[in-house]
Amino acid sequence: MPYYLMRELSECMNFEAVRRDVVPVMVGQHYVDGNPDEVFAVCNQEAGIYKRFVIDGEMFGLRNGKIKVTKGMMAAWNESENVQMADLIRAAEQNSIIRDDCLISPMQDMIGFTVNEPGDSGLYVITNRAKTYGAAAIMLPGVEAELDEIFPDGHVILPSSVHEVLAVRKPDNLEDIERLSEMVRQINEMVVEPDEVLANEALVLRNGKMLSAEKEFARQMEAPQKRRSTGRTM
Repeated sequence: MPYYLMRELSECMNFEAVRRDVVPVMVGQHYVDGNPDEVFAVCNQEAGIYKRFVIDGEMFGLRNGKIKVTKGMMAAWNESENVQMADLIRAAEQNSIIRDDCLISPMQDMIGFTVNEPGDSGLYVITNRAKTYGAAAIMLPGVEAELDEIFPDGHVILPSSVHEVLAVRKPDNLEDIERLSEMVRQINEMVVEPDEVLANEALVLRNGKMLSAEKEFARQMEAPQKRRSTGRTM
């Protein structure tokens, strides 16, 4: 490794030097379990999605690079500057808001031809501007509200990889949602690198949390039935 890069990377041990460049990314639960040397927080047990924190590598001359925040870094920060996990979370979320680092684009804008059915809102890609480790962009403020505008009847998130997610209109029945989850699993097995798999099922963004689309749809279907049952007993 070149000396200048070693010198710059050593600056990562100083939290104040990198505070403005700490941002969150998302990884799948299986990937978290297999990498004990990394720091993880803000997990959603139902969907098995974790946030991982990285330092934006552009400050070190690495184009679109990401330097993982490790336990070693956290230990050095805590020892020299008394940095807690809460400080890291606040810095990462604030940096994401300031940078407004989110792209929500129709798929045809990405690939150059239309994939929409007539009258359909189509398929949307959600990522960051670097299109690298961009899946976490879906957690930024305002994204959920924008999806509600694009898909007024509801949406489903297809976890393409840690680099981006896809959004489509919510199907009208549970069977179609299950088929979407199966499609996600098949694509993960055939195309996506194991350490870039985000999740193995269709998801939904609800109140700032990523939830299982199948479980959420089933819960919504059960609610009216419970109300009707309660009404009959009164």
